[in-house]
This record gives sequence, C-alpha cells and structure tokens, in this order.
Amino acid sequence: MDKKQYKAVFIDIDDTLLDFKKCSQKALEESCKSIGIKYSSELYEYFHKVDKALWDRQKLGEIKVEQVLQMRFETLCNSFVEKVDPSLFNKKFQESLAKTAVLIDGAEEILHYLSLKYKLFAASNGILDMQTSRLKLSGLYGYFNKLFVSDVIGFEKPDRRFFIHCLKKSNYKSREVLFIGDSWEADVEGAMQVGIDSCWFSKVQKESKEINKPLYQIEELIELQELV
Repeated sequence: MDKKQYKAVFIDIDDTLLDFKKCSQKALEESCKSIGIKYSSELYEYFHKVDKALWDRQKLGEIKVEQVLQMRFETLCNSFVEKVDPSLFNKKFQESLAKTAVLIDGAEEILHYLSLKYKLFAASNGILDMQTSRLKLSGLYGYFNKLFVSDVIGFEKPDRRFFIHCLKKSNYKSREVLFIGDSWEADVEGAMQVGIDSCWFSKVQKESKEINKPLYQIEELIELQELV
C-alpha cells in the first residue's frame, strides 16, 4: 500500500499512548491508602471489570463519560467496600490518576516520528485537566498542537459531532487527517463515519466482524513508521 499524504494526525490517549490498566491500578491503590481502606488485587480486578463494562455502554451511547466516572465507584462501594462514600472515592481516584502516567511501548518514539511529518492532536473522552496533567507527566504533551477532550467539547466519541468539532477547530478536512486509536467503536467507527481514515491499534491479533474496515491495523505503535 502506498503511503497516503496526510497533513495531521489525531490520536487517542488511554490505551493508545498511556496504559490505562496500569495507571488505574496505581491510582486505585493510592486512593485506597488515602481513604484508609485495604487495597487488593481482587478489588482492582472487580474495579477493572466494572469500568470496562461501563465504558462499553458509553461507546454504545447508553451513558455519558461523567456517568462512567461516578457509577464505577457507586458499584464498587455497593459490592466491595461498603460504608465508603463513592463520591469521595471517585475524587481521590481522579486526584491520583492525574499524577499517574505509564507509557504504552513505543509511544514516545512514534510521536517523535509523526511530529516530524504531521501536526499532532490528542483526541480523548475524559477530562481536559486530567489528560493535560497526565500527558505533561509522561513527557508527551509537547508533541501536540492541541488537546481535544470530551468534557470541553460537549460531545463524546463515537458521536460524529466530536470528530466534526476536531476538524473544524484544527482547520483540516477529513481527507487530510488520520485518526489512531485502540477502540473499534469509539475511534475507528467514530472517525470513519465522518470520512476520516483510521488506524486501529488492536494490540491483540483479532479481526473485526464489522463490514467497514480501518485503513490500517497495527499491534505495535512502531508499525506506523512503515505505514505513514
């Protein structure tokens, strides 16, 4: 496949550049210490299971990001750590997560490579202050011209309005950009519905059952050097 000529690259943050599982594990352990409850691997695995299920619902449009952030701790407290205020637990977790950044293998190398050829923009569901803090902590913040985050935009991936906003504010047309992300629903399908080429960072070898296919599929970020 010949390399296409893009002008800009939009890239997801969590589980594309930053390892959310490792970050959330560290943040949960710190927040448990902060509120005086015992951390365990069982507690984290339950949290991870609940968190994933809620994010899956968000991608289907059933709930909003803000609900994901609160409901995961309501469920955790009701089922695992009773007598703990879910709002306090969530607050402490957010504070700890903002100070936690674990890079996906190859993240800095590929951003350096891409930054020499394209304008870079981060595009994430979440909280702008949180993602800004984590990208600065990781050393990746300086690669980006701008961060697009759902709490400021008012729309969440995979809503087409999120992607339209990103294009409008960055002054690019859909054919001029590539979107890279780990989520088939939020990143790949979301981008493709407005005519943006997509690269699916699938991590584990797997084939999508969907009719529409991403233009590119990679298992390691460094593979992008051979594609764009």
